[in-house]
Formats: sequence, C-alpha cells, structure tokens
Amino acid sequence: MIRRFICIVLLGLFLGGCSGDGGSSASTGVTLTQPDPTSPVSGGGVKGPLVNANAILYLVDLTATDLKGAQISSGSTNESAALQGITIPAGALDTFLLEITADSNTTDLNSGVAPILTVYRTVVNAEAIRTGRVFATPITTLALALAQQSGPYASLEDLNTAL
Repeated sequence: MIRRFICIVLLGLFLGGCSGDGGSSASTGVTLTQPDPTSPVSGGGVKGPLVNANAILYLVDLTATDLKGAQISSGSTNESAALQGITIPAGALDTFLLEITADSNTTDLNSGVAPILTVYRTVVNAEAIRTGRVFATPITTLALALAQQSGPYASLEDLNTAL
C-alpha cells in the first residue's frame, strides 16, 4: 500500500515536471515500411530528447533482474534525437527492452547542453515496433524500474500488468 502511494506521488512529480513550457519535442518517429530481412526500429527518447545517444535493443528476459536478455541490435540517435541503425529480425514475435543512454557526446535536444536524465528505457513488442512509434521517456523508465523490482515474472502478461 505504501509502495503504491510512493509510486503515485513520484508519478505525479514526473508529470508535473513534464507540464511546463519546456519547448517543443522535435523527436520524431516514422512508421516502419521496410520489408524483410529486418525491420527498422523507429522512435526516440522524449522530454529531453537525447541527441547522439547510444541505443541498444535487448530481448526481454523475465528471469533477469534487469529484464535484459540477449542484445538484438544497437544503434544511436541522430541530430533530431530519432533512433537510427536498430533493426529487429523479420517475423520476430518477441518483446524487447529498448535502452537509450547518453555519453560524453550526447546533448539534450531542447537545451543543447548535456542531459540531466541520461538513460531512458521502455519495453515494447515487435508488433508495436512494426506498426507504430517507439519512445522511451522518463515515465516508461520509472515504470520499468518499478516493474524490475517486482520480478521475476512468470509470463509477459504478468510483466505487462506490472507496467
């Protein structure tokens, strides 16, 4: 009960911080249209979009404390903070964990300086990657961190419920 209250308070603080006039988010995603043998992953980090950040896509491992399974692909974000260079195998039906991490060359698209939040994470299934946009945000990162504390999970449905 107390844990849920703390989560709700933290979520409210994050949402309150997201409501200012922090400028427009120029991070764009593009609907996937490329055919086999691989499908590109589209999206980026938002609310402080990370320019020139590293991006790694992992399979979700329900038994791992950090939920990271095998690394599937790696890439980066471009000057618009959009993902580039990440692909998923053709026909993949898996669930993935996307992690976008700042390094010494990374800047916040909105401010042009080094980012305050340096890691964004999200969990997404292959179908969502193929049909829509994928964005890692402070909220998805917080939700995933809380879900990681509650694991391990017996099924993806259990993980989805936790998220």
